[in-house]
Amino acid sequence: MTLIDTKTLKIGAITKVIDNGDDAPGTILENIKKEFKDLFYKLDIVMTKGQ
Repeated sequence: MTLIDTKTLKIGAITKVIDNGDDAPGTILENIKKEFKDLFYKLDIVMTKGQ
């Protein structure tokens, strides 16, 4: 699923949808944007999409 898919399916109407801010195949904590990192460590549940 891509960010475009989440807009088409209107997933943003029920939850916050963001990317991690990095083009790497995966999540490299040193490279991600502050908004993602703050939410990642704050929230009880994080749903992610792999390749």
